[in-house]
Amino acid sequence: MNKWFVATLMACSFWINPFMECLGNPSPGINRGFMVPLEWNEKMDIPFFIDPELTGPDRLCMIFGSVIGDFSGLGEPATDVYSWQIISPSNVQVFNRTGGGTFQNISFSFGQIGNYSVSLSVRRGNTVIYNATKSLSVIQGPSLILQPDYLLCGRNTVSVSVLDSNTPNLDQYTFQWKNAQGAIVGTTNTLEVSREGTYSVSLFLNNESGGADCLINGSTFVGPPNDFKLNISKTLVCLGERITVTPDVPFLGDWSVLKEGATSRVDMGTSFSLNFNTDNELGVAGLYRVFFNVSDEKHPDCASEREVLVEVKNGPKFQSNLLKNASDCEMENGAFQVTANSPLDILEIKELGSKIFDIDQNEKMLFEGLKPGIYTLEGTYNGCTRSSIIIVPNDSPPATQRFQLEKIGESCTDTGKKLGEIKVVFLDGAFEGEFRLVNQRGSIVQSGTIPNLPSLELKVSGGNFALEIVDTSGCTLPEELVFTIPGKNFVSYSVPEEINVCETFEFIPFTTDSLLFSLTFPNGEVINKNAGEAFTLTEAGSYSLMGSSLLANPDRCPRKTDFNVSLFEPIVFEEKLASQDCAGNVVYEAELFGRNPNTVSIRWLNENGSIVGRGSQFFLPAFGRYFLEVQPLESGYCPSSIHEFFVETPVFFVDVAISTEMFCPNAPSATLSVQTDLNTGDRLEWIFTDLNGKQEILKGFENNKTAEVENEGSYEAVVYNDRGCELGRDLILLMHSADDPPTLESIYYICSETKFGETIDPGAYEAYEWYFEGNLVSQSPTFKPREVGNYEIIVTNALGCSFLGKFSAFQDCVFKYVFPTGMILSDEKRHFEIFVNDPVEEAKVWIHNKFGSLVFFCENYSVVPSVSFCNWNGNENGRNVPSGTYIVTLVYRSERFGLNEKVSKSLLILD
Repeated sequence: MNKWFVATLMACSFWINPFMECLGNPSPGINRGFMVPLEWNEKMDIPFFIDPELTGPDRLCMIFGSVIGDFSGLGEPATDVYSWQIISPSNVQVFNRTGGGTFQNISFSFGQIGNYSVSLSVRRGNTVIYNATKSLSVIQGPSLILQPDYLLCGRNTVSVSVLDSNTPNLDQYTFQWKNAQGAIVGTTNTLEVSREGTYSVSLFLNNESGGADCLINGSTFVGPPNDFKLNISKTLVCLGERITVTPDVPFLGDWSVLKEGATSRVDMGTSFSLNFNTDNELGVAGLYRVFFNVSDEKHPDCASEREVLVEVKNGPKFQSNLLKNASDCEMENGAFQVTANSPLDILEIKELGSKIFDIDQNEKMLFEGLKPGIYTLEGTYNGCTRSSIIIVPNDSPPATQRFQLEKIGESCTDTGKKLGEIKVVFLDGAFEGEFRLVNQRGSIVQSGTIPNLPSLELKVSGGNFALEIVDTSGCTLPEELVFTIPGKNFVSYSVPEEINVCETFEFIPFTTDSLLFSLTFPNGEVINKNAGEAFTLTEAGSYSLMGSSLLANPDRCPRKTDFNVSLFEPIVFEEKLASQDCAGNVVYEAELFGRNPNTVSIRWLNENGSIVGRGSQFFLPAFGRYFLEVQPLESGYCPSSIHEFFVETPVFFVDVAISTEMFCPNAPSATLSVQTDLNTGDRLEWIFTDLNGKQEILKGFENNKTAEVENEGSYEAVVYNDRGCELGRDLILLMHSADDPPTLESIYYICSETKFGETIDPGAYEAYEWYFEGNLVSQSPTFKPREVGNYEIIVTNALGCSFLGKFSAFQDCVFKYVFPTGMILSDEKRHFEIFVNDPVEEAKVWIHNKFGSLVFFCENYSVVPSVSFCNWNGNENGRNVPSGTYIVTLVYRSERFGLNEKVSKSLLILD
């Protein structure tokens, strides 16, 4: 099927595969089994995208304890990702699958009566573009019992039912059965079948609103166990003609004939073929069915029967009556009359060269002025011809022409039978002239001259004859009446004209008599067997069979029959998986390796030996054990050749889970790993979608369970089986982790003399590594450098990302401070202020007058090096202090260095 063909199919609420078609309430719009391409806008040179849409049935009918519902999301299967969820009537999530084009359409088996919720979310790239939910009602349906195949046994009919007879409200269902020609053949649950063929059925339940629920369409095949057909010599014959009917497979079976309108068949015996005279066996014109019934050892209780039609039409009917003999050879005064018992198109008297046309029924025709002799009457009507004879005797023949007949019947010999004999004895001695011997239909059996002989001997088969003798003057003397030569019958047995066998065959001629059979093989060898004993045939060629009676005084003669044997090569075949879709529908086919499937009989059997399929294709009804049997047609004599095979339940789903290491800010790549089970033939595909929504397949990582990637975005791992069906997928969004470097200064100071040094706290991490000049010196959360030089720190956070920091330590043992020893109140540039160097972190200042009173206080817990602080303009309570000498007390601290110092100095204040 062309996967780029755009089609809208009919969704159904129930399927039975392979023999039941779409079942349930139809819902339009399901696109099942096709890839839908993008349509293209040529003017704008951009594609038209098909929007997603959740479609599917509103109601399903449960038949076999579950029912399959088909749903579609439409959209673009080449790019979209479909996420399905189904919630059961008991509010339990029973289906949750996400996938690409494989999941544009889903089929789910619903096993609970009630109301379901079906939800669909569609993602295109990294964006969810569609969300929808629909309700679904699952109701209880009928119990189906229709089988894929039924055996039609002999003259019996077979009852085919689609529903169990105990189905509730059975009378509320509407049924319609059709045959292979589309004709309606039944309107009830059960169909009585007497003819081979495929039968389809449609049924539905009439609901209260007048609509149809639980629409079901199904089909089945009804046929005999064996494959053969009947060949007939003619299907349209005239009454009185012979016909021959032969099966194309040389089966021995029972023959019967049924006239149209009759109720009982006429038994025609048991044989390999049927040959009969329609007038003798049927007697009247009409339409007849010729039946052939053969038993099968594999199905001993089920005979195979085929039939063929033959039409027998009426021909001409007439009768003749002698009215007057001819007085002698010279007098032409003989006469006869012909009465037409049916209309005649033509009546011809051959010896007179006379033809009469268009004769009505019951019309009488007089022929007179006739010489003595045999006259042949031939009538034609309705395309049929019939002939007979009438004899006009000679009342006064010459004495030299008179004769008498001696009649000897047929007799048996060791190899057949001896012809009968007609001996003509001329009463006046030797006779010279001519003779003509005809049968009762006027056909010449023998004719010729009589060269002055006293008698004439004629060898003939048994039958009815007429004879006339003509002298040299032309005078005709016929034997006045038709006479009979008694015949002998041959022994009765039946063999096929052609026997096709595989390798070897045990051949038993059929007979009901006590016979001895002598079989001559192609190489000239002769083997004798009694009736009922088998001849082993192993070579192709022409055979001759002689059958002779074993009775002491047999009344039948031996009979010889020739037949031909052909050997078939063993059929080479095997079962082959033809197709298997993602929903689990499986089709097998018989691989015949170039042999024409029309020349073989194919049977698919289940593990119980029941026929479940015929023909080269087999739609699997269920997973399990099956058998394939292939036999050549036109041969019933091949050993059974059966292949056994087992169809495993396929894997429809596998778990897929992606994990990854942290994609740290300074890492060039990250490694993705997928956990899943890959069977032989499965394929693992990686799909990347960047942050702008652009998607690509990472072909370099196909079938790899790990992938080292460099870019941020979403990564999907998708598992497909060897038929391209998606089995599972997982998606992960990969982003760099947040930048989390340690908190550091570029320079730290130490004082090796006093062992003062700063304690460094880089922040909260999982692990710490402190390096001095390349050597690991600590793994503690905090660190106090002891030596001057270059340091590195590597910290690792909870996500596993590591960060590098660098700093240097310098020697600094001097804690410097600066403040003035004098100030001028009227000069803003000469007010009081303090400066300290880097190690000082905190400071407090007190200024007292000479009386010890505090005139100014200042403290700073975040001293900035080389920046003035605790500035004072000499003001106290809104007025300048008096001029004079004051005392300044400074206390400064450094937690980093463990410093806490105090100094006091005098300060001169001037106006």
